[in-house]
Amino acid sequence: MQIIYYSYWSTYAAYLAAALHTGSYRGKSPSKGQIDRQWNLCKRYSQQFGNLLYIGLDDRHREVYALGCKRQGDMAKFALEGFVRIFTETEAVHLVKAGPLEGPIPFLIEGFYRFSKRKRILRLAFHFWMKRTYKKCKELVFNTRQDLDGE
Repeated sequence: MQIIYYSYWSTYAAYLAAALHTGSYRGKSPSKGQIDRQWNLCKRYSQQFGNLLYIGLDDRHREVYALGCKRQGDMAKFALEGFVRIFTETEAVHLVKAGPLEGPIPFLIEGFYRFSKRKRILRLAFHFWMKRTYKKCKELVFNTRQDLDGE
């Protein structure tokens, strides 16, 4: 089974939820090093929409991915479900919408990053976003795992 967390940006809420799902992030809040590594990931890959990022395997050997699809989440969901029906008969794909967890901060960061000379402020905004969104993503992952384990 594959689990795909999707949102507008693949490297913000979708990645955070996928990393929590695979156990890459643990604890009540992320460490400064983890936040900095995700910041670097955002700066490198956030504008690559439509790329399926492989995050890893969870404890039940399910493949976990992150997908950024701008505002085309429903279209991406239908397309992926269609591919699964056509090309595989036994493999299931579970799509999880992480977009509502993002909020406005990633849009502000991405909008101002190329033009701002004060990148430190944007980095601090990312730290704030990550700490605020971490708990929400943990709840999403917990609910997703409950749903998958109940199937």
